[in-house]
Amino acid sequence: MIQAPILPPFEDWEEGFQVIVAHGTSVVRPGRLDTMEEPIEAFDGRVLTVHGLDNGVAHVLGSAVMVGEGVALSASHVFQEYSKRFGPEILTERCHLAGFRDGQLQIWKVQQVFSKSSTDVVILTLALCGAQTSPIHVSICEISMRFPTVGDRLLVVGYSADNEGSFLPDGDNVITIHGKMSSSTGRVTAIYPEGRDRSILPFPCFEFVADVRGGMSGGPVFNDRGHLVGVVSTSLRDEQGNDHRCWAASLAPIMADTIQPRWPYWLFPEPIRIIDQARVHDREWFSIDDVGNWRLRLDSPEAN
Repeated sequence: MIQAPILPPFEDWEEGFQVIVAHGTSVVRPGRLDTMEEPIEAFDGRVLTVHGLDNGVAHVLGSAVMVGEGVALSASHVFQEYSKRFGPEILTERCHLAGFRDGQLQIWKVQQVFSKSSTDVVILTLALCGAQTSPIHVSICEISMRFPTVGDRLLVVGYSADNEGSFLPDGDNVITIHGKMSSSTGRVTAIYPEGRDRSILPFPCFEFVADVRGGMSGGPVFNDRGHLVGVVSTSLRDEQGNDHRCWAASLAPIMADTIQPRWPYWLFPEPIRIIDQARVHDREWFSIDDVGNWRLRLDSPEAN
């Protein structure tokens, strides 16, 4: 168990305050589909736990992944379910993300939640909490726009919670992290570039077999080059309760979306698109027209 005080977001930003971004990839390990326990700092602050605070109880909501300076991705259903339970205002007033970088806990306050009905991927703009000194180091994941194919190897990462909610005797100003960072390897078993169905998974997604557990929803799914290709959307265990079918939401529907991050204010004088903010590989597989409509290629661009 790890506890840390939640301080207000740092507001005293001055132009020239340096934010250093560290890009990185993850290694897909061969082996069984069992969930492996990872050191909490294994992903250098790129993989985040999502917590909601309410009346002295810290609720574990899911996982998220950092893709830009103060910009993270997660699963929309994680925030929708919490909003229904406690009201939409709790998403930005009492929701925090936490990650470990260089042995230190970084706590981020959710400032804005951008979701859309056409995907289960949600965009979160964040502000780093606590007093800060320049430079600030932020680690982010690199993205691939190549849609996975059947047989591709994947690495799934997320926060496997020990319990859904924990009582905070010191009130809502302390974040308590129970559980562990977990990873699981698997392979793609089916792809649905236009959605699997009209109700549960109507958005671009792909199916894979892996051991995904509670709290890992919204966590990153990496390809065999360590690039981010989706976030965990849903899963079903088999009748024996063992390895199960999972579905990850593709990032394609949100890559052309325009957002206005607020942290720090001088870094984002104009609205930005996710595809321009993140470090993106395989852009030839993805295109955006003049009005913002996107298109994902499934055949090799070299074929034409």
